[in-house]
Amino acid sequence: MPLIKIDLNKPLSPLDWCVENLILKGYLNMIASLPGQGKTALLTGLAWQASRPQGGSFLDKPVKHGASIYVDFDAPGDGRSIRFWLNKHQQAHPDGSKEKIIVLEPDPNTFGMGLAELEELSSHIEALNIQLIIIDSFMSAFPNTDPVKLTQVQGPLWYLRNLASKTNTAIILIDHLPKPQHGEQAGARGILGSIAKPAQARTVHLLTKLPKDEANNKHILTWTPSKMSYAALPDPFAVELEFQGDAVFIKSADLPTAPLTQTQQAIRLMHNYLLQHLEKTITRQALLKLAMEETGLKQRAAIDALAKLINQLGKSLKTIELKGRGKPIGYQLCADDNA
Repeated sequence: MPLIKIDLNKPLSPLDWCVENLILKGYLNMIASLPGQGKTALLTGLAWQASRPQGGSFLDKPVKHGASIYVDFDAPGDGRSIRFWLNKHQQAHPDGSKEKIIVLEPDPNTFGMGLAELEELSSHIEALNIQLIIIDSFMSAFPNTDPVKLTQVQGPLWYLRNLASKTNTAIILIDHLPKPQHGEQAGARGILGSIAKPAQARTVHLLTKLPKDEANNKHILTWTPSKMSYAALPDPFAVELEFQGDAVFIKSADLPTAPLTQTQQAIRLMHNYLLQHLEKTITRQALLKLAMEETGLKQRAAIDALAKLINQLGKSLKTIELKGRGKPIGYQLCADDNA
């Protein structure tokens, strides 16, 4: 395959955004979450905003007017899933047009997207002046691709990347996050499968739904941009799906402060106790007992929490050897160093 020499003095064309600083035209974008979090609701909402006469707004960012294609391999069946959400977006913003949104599904004999389906998608783009393509989802559209094998993942993503570049469309490939294990946070390991997936995309976004008790019984997602090749990486932000009758509104929301972990609670408790007893010696045993009784930590975890607190306080915390069996230790927080 020939290599092309790049003229480093040639001016670059400006970036063309489908959604400013989030979704790039001319490139492959990926959005991933666990199942049932709200991906389809959000992305049909984006397509609907693009269908409005002057273009709409998505998360307080302008969206250019244009046509979209939604390729649904995830829940095919007369477009029922996509229609459900488009109808709700239409109730919220009646000036949008379904004529600007094309929904494609596999026929009963098509198992996944092969070269023929990708070429058919390309012909639709050129004929209809499409600016946005949403493919739902990687595992359903490419079921014969082992998502953990780099050599298999590269093929379809290489084609989609080149298709986006050739047609200057924003291609959004929907994917999934691995199921959290052993109490880890959703999205901690990134997108399910090979690192080749996010490597091929120019923007990557992870969505996680907040528990109802943290979201005041609202449907709120944390949107975390994890890759942004050609712009500053935005901080995580919150998105709300607000349901009003038959309508759904996509709104920016305040990102709740994450609750303290047991270890963080224990560190705060022990620190506050030392502050309340400035210049007084508090035994190690008393601090550990406080941490375990108030937060439910086991002894080993409480010892680790105390070690972190000692490291944080540095020289302002004196260690004092006490008299007694077992060489007990006490701690004294100095007022002068803590002022």
